[in-house]
Amino acid sequence: MEEAANAGVATNTDVSIEPDLEEIMAQVEQNYVGDEEPAESGEAEMLSDPEDPLREQAQQELHQMRVLMDERKKYVEELLGKNDISSELMDQWKRQYKSVYSFIPNEEDLYLWRPVYKTEWDMIQRNFANKENAEQKMRETVVKRCVLFPKLTDATLSKSRAGLLDVLSNIIMEGSYFFSVERALQMVVEL
Repeated sequence: MEEAANAGVATNTDVSIEPDLEEIMAQVEQNYVGDEEPAESGEAEMLSDPEDPLREQAQQELHQMRVLMDERKKYVEELLGKNDISSELMDQWKRQYKSVYSFIPNEEDLYLWRPVYKTEWDMIQRNFANKENAEQKMRETVVKRCVLFPKLTDATLSKSRAGLLDVLSNIIMEGSYFFSVERALQMVVEL
């Protein structure tokens, strides 16, 4: 469990750790563990052998990913309970915002957040257009609006660790699909 706590990754409270992790696991199962043959005939021969080290390694990695997901889910549930966050409140947030994620930077701290949506982002940009320190103020606004727990204010942020605002802002923006071109291209699949 400590490994899950120290991982410091954003996790969806519905079990999926990252939006792409379950999809990646399904692809690994299909390509290396499943019954379907890979596209390359050489790979098909190599992976059809149940004693092939590549197949065995893929199965072990898949098992490790599942164990890690289970540990993270249990740890998040434990922290939700410690912070008196009920399943009813979580359900309400999920209905209202569609997606709710957790960020656990250490063993004690839990941050629940949601993505920023287009209409909100447009409003934030309009409010800070042509203002001094606009980018920093927009980042602060996104974090204050999108972090559901704990409620962050200027006072709480001023007493927080120096990098918290930037980390939360980056996570929220990525969760809102503000990807770099390189990251977006990694998600492209030719059909």
